[in-house]
Amino acid sequence: MQGLKLEFLLNSTKEVLEQLVLNEYMRNFVLVGGSALTSYICHRLSEDLDFFTYADTFDKQKIFNIIERFANKEIVNISDEQIDVIINGVKVTFFNAKWSFLKPDKIDNFNIASLEQIAIMKINTLF
Repeated sequence: MQGLKLEFLLNSTKEVLEQLVLNEYMRNFVLVGGSALTSYICHRLSEDLDFFTYADTFDKQKIFNIIERFANKEIVNISDEQIDVIINGVKVTFFNAKWSFLKPDKIDNFNIASLEQIAIMKINTLF
């Protein structure tokens, strides 16, 4: 995760992120939302994590397996396209919306949306 400005994540959020991205299935996800934006423009401390998958569907069982590794976790919402969980006090959301434009050109062990992609997603939520 070199180059990312993780100092603008709360310590608890940073710790959860560092543990989550150790799982290979997380390569299917892109960090989006306020935490992704914060890593670029450092405008605030970020306390939650939003992960988007560009796949048409996502394997809920694999997400549950990732979550299971944490001692302190609570699933607060499950739907066809989204899972919300609190991990060690940090709200983490996994979702998909079939937005193929978010697929990264290169898949690393950690993917983050570009500023342009974040802006498009923010605008999309308004309409």
